[in-house]
Amino acid sequence: MTTKTKDMIIQVYGLHRSGTNYIEYLIRNNIKNNNYERKEAYNEFTGQLDSLKHCYPDINAAKYHICIFKPLNQWLLSHEKYTPKKINNPVQTYVEWESIFKGFAYKNPNVVLIDYNEFIGKELYYFRSWGWDIEFNDVFKIPIKRMGKESGRDFE
Repeated sequence: MTTKTKDMIIQVYGLHRSGTNYIEYLIRNNIKNNNYERKEAYNEFTGQLDSLKHCYPDINAAKYHICIFKPLNQWLLSHEKYTPKKINNPVQTYVEWESIFKGFAYKNPNVVLIDYNEFIGKELYYFRSWGWDIEFNDVFKIPIKRMGKESGRDFE
């Protein structure tokens, strides 16, 4: 499946409730000349049409890729509390996702796999440490409110 519609700079991947909206906010508000857009694709995990960020990774979707995850227990709590469309077997899905994305990151130098808990508070450091050919805005913005369903568009 090739989903590239523009020369996307960065594509985000992760299960629902894993921090993808937070990463999208950072990309949209901090990277110069970003052309980040949400795309839809068939989600192999749920069997439904979904945002590409929640699907199997596609190396052709962008130049760089960020795969984000939360530790299993933390993700399960968040999934049970906030996800309206529950995954039938969340533990199996998480384990499958982890395996797929670790393999994706291992095979491709332009793919990073990040732990949400390690990333928070060190966002700019991480972005710079990857050595990607991207420029940042003069001021690095971090959301000041809790992330919502609208990918941070309602954030200050």
